[in-house]
Amino acid sequence: MTAIITSTVSAEDLEIYRQWVSGEWGSEHSFDPPEGSPSLPSPLLALTEGELSGGISFTWYPNPGRSEQALWINTLYVESESRGNGYALDLIAAAEQCAKGVACASELFVYTDAPGLYGKRNWSILSQDGKMTVLCKKL
Repeated sequence: MTAIITSTVSAEDLEIYRQWVSGEWGSEHSFDPPEGSPSLPSPLLALTEGELSGGISFTWYPNPGRSEQALWINTLYVESESRGNGYALDLIAAAEQCAKGVACASELFVYTDAPGLYGKRNWSILSQDGKMTVLCKKL
């Protein structure tokens, strides 16, 4: 069984997730909001039988077509051995629920090369640029 937890529950698992993200995208991720931005929800982690299998995190970035900041999914990663089990969809669903609790967020955005994954959760495509797609979910 997979449980989705907030990363505040397990600093050790958050550090493992940070290493996975850095290894995949080649940069350090603090999971802290950009300077001057409101606080962010903590990353969410998927645990399968007590072992970390994936995670999802948030950031503030400009709302497409507007000037104000919007809440975006910053990272979504599922460990290679855990892929194909629906954990990414579970994490996206949990992120949607978590984002509903952010007072100034009425939409959640993502910039991804896997738009079909988000389409399964009824996200709307806003734009496409080559392999990358911007999608939005009304909260």
